[in-house]
Amino acid sequence: MSEIAAELARVRSAYEQPTLTLLGKDTAPVVLAVFRSLFTTERPRIATLAMHDAVDDLVNELRHLGHDSIPTGNGRDLCQRWLHDRWLRRVPDDSGTEYYELSASTHDALRLVGDLTSERPVGVSEHRIASLLTLLRRLNAEINPDRSARVRALEIEIENLTSRLDHLLEDADHVEVTDEYLLNGYIELLRHIKDLPSEFTRVVEAFARFGNSKLEEFRREDRTTGEVIDAYLAHAASLAAATPEGRAFAGALDLLRDEELQALAKADIEGLLSDPRARDILHPTEFAQLKGVMRTINANVQRALNERTKTTTTLREYVRSHDVASDRELASALRLLEAELTIWMKTAGPRARIPVEIVPGRLSISHLRERLHDPADDIPPERLSQKHHPTESLTLAELLARGGPSHGRLAEILDARLAAGGDAVSLGEVFNALPNDLRRPVEVYGLLPLSITRKLAATAQNEALDTVRADGTQRRLMVPQYATTTPEAHDVSRPTTIAQESR
Repeated sequence: MSEIAAELARVRSAYEQPTLTLLGKDTAPVVLAVFRSLFTTERPRIATLAMHDAVDDLVNELRHLGHDSIPTGNGRDLCQRWLHDRWLRRVPDDSGTEYYELSASTHDALRLVGDLTSERPVGVSEHRIASLLTLLRRLNAEINPDRSARVRALEIEIENLTSRLDHLLEDADHVEVTDEYLLNGYIELLRHIKDLPSEFTRVVEAFARFGNSKLEEFRREDRTTGEVIDAYLAHAASLAAATPEGRAFAGALDLLRDEELQALAKADIEGLLSDPRARDILHPTEFAQLKGVMRTINANVQRALNERTKTTTTLREYVRSHDVASDRELASALRLLEAELTIWMKTAGPRARIPVEIVPGRLSISHLRERLHDPADDIPPERLSQKHHPTESLTLAELLARGGPSHGRLAEILDARLAAGGDAVSLGEVFNALPNDLRRPVEVYGLLPLSITRKLAATAQNEALDTVRADGTQRRLMVPQYATTTPEAHDVSRPTTIAQESR
């Protein structure tokens, strides 16, 4: 491949990245303006519903003002589109609430736009040249293979520091730096601070991609459970060093965990901001960014650590729940289905269909038992304890007189009378011949049902039943007549309840 062809391939691959894809859109100015308005250093993430409403309001405001190249759709549609284009990321917190945050590519695009729109363009300055020379000297003292060269570089740095220290100890006049030198130093610091969210987001995305790729390998490869666990342990042990971003983060993490180094950094920041010219040179937002740089670093470090923990937890849970036998059974069933489909396609037409139920149909069962038999339900209640009630002492005869019909005795007497034969027998005749204790009014309701079971027929006449109450008073009841045999029998049109009552 020629040199120009290789360069073209690299440039095209760069244009496929979300950063240049975003900048190349016609709607890029509107999208970036929305991102710059919503996301700040103090607010790096926004809740999902709040983000939808905020984007909807901003886009509608731009439409109302008559601006062109406004993306179509409401706030939710736009956020979903930007999520698909990898300009946004959606992450949950510990409580399960989902948030939107900018991707690393979007941070790069915003940083480029911020440099182009900055009121303070950074050019060649004394501070930048001094910083460059200091960095070159430090790197040379650390990595130069020539030992004498490294020693000479350290000696030069020690001489410079000693000279500055002697100058301060001699109480010499302090040389004030110019406002322009101080401004350039602040701007260079702010550039590094603005790069931090992009770099940390790139680490977070690298951890997420690593976890997804390993899950795909576990699902795709035909491995035993032991092989899956061995692979997981190997990847989990080298998770931080698995990607270039992870290795860089691991190295930075060692420095950020140094409490002494953090204390020195906080002291340096306080010293820089204590200069009376700091508030005049810096904008309030720049002053706040520089003052809260350690808080920003710690928050982004925690975000990267949480993503690394989430990736490790996901891989561990997959290994625990991974069932190789079930996966093989499913794969075998799918292969069998594919084979049968291939056979069917040899004879089927292009528009042929097979009615296949994706979800099994319901069973036609009218009712299912909700309760099963419980033997405890058939246990009789405990016997009542006999207690003496001195206020009311009733005899057995008095209790029976207050009870219901005497079905057993009535049936015996009626059966004996029917067995004796003779003339036609009616219920009234049988009832009136009963003893007084069986002629209570309630006994009528015990005698009438016996006419059905003993096959007595209703006649067209009524007959009187002379009842006797428990207190000895009498009462006559008129009821339909039921007899064994009569010419007028079987007239069922007459009512079977008590017709009238006579005293």
